[in-house]
Amino acid sequence: MISKVFAKMGFGSAKVDTQLDSSFVEQGGTVSGNVVIKGGNVDQDISKVTLSVMTRAKHENDEGYYYADHCIGGVDIPYDCTVQAGQQISIPFSFNLPSETPITTINQGSNESAVWIDTNLDIDFGVDSEDRDFLNIKPHHAVQKVIDVITESGMRVVKTDVESGYLNTHQFSSTSGIYQEIELKPSGMFSRFEEVELSFIVDRDQIHLLVELDRRFGGDGYKGYTFPADITKEYANSLVRDIFS
Repeated sequence: MISKVFAKMGFGSAKVDTQLDSSFVEQGGTVSGNVVIKGGNVDQDISKVTLSVMTRAKHENDEGYYYADHCIGGVDIPYDCTVQAGQQISIPFSFNLPSETPITTINQGSNESAVWIDTNLDIDFGVDSEDRDFLNIKPHHAVQKVIDVITESGMRVVKTDVESGYLNTHQFSSTSGIYQEIELKPSGMFSRFEEVELSFIVDRDQIHLLVELDRRFGGDGYKGYTFPADITKEYANSLVRDIFS
């Protein structure tokens, strides 16, 4: 009886541990693994397991700015069962990353972007168990080609972060409530620009791109593009030429 009381308070209750097949995932790719539930000191009823894809976004207000965790998407795994004391259960899972998941593996400049999976074990009449596992999100190969062409042309990435808000253009709009900005500083042939910011959305077989151009003389300007996910290096070169034309 005492064990059940303590389990309801979270002491000696079932625990959850998410084990990823790989922490490295490309934008739009598949996350897979197993959710391992380890029974506690008493039998407990489980109703579901929730896997939430999370990031941390910058919010701005009249007083400045602050950061807050933001759920981009995820999946619920219905699992109505009783986990016996000391029992171990493994639940396999697989799902595609949300299309607006930020890149975290850009190793140039200051990368302030982070993505992780929060796992929540819904325990009936008890304290839920949680687990956190960070992901290394690689750029989609088409996104990488565009970034490579831009940096090879003389620009350098100085900052990558995630901000609260939406991208809206005539061609596309974002829906997750956050967007990533990849900030670049120009040199050489691009010296007429103060800075350039890129925001990508991976949408199945196509990529959306919003470019903000901060000109040294002439103010800011925006350009929106949608291009196929299987672009060639030649296509990426043509796209970049148009961006800076």
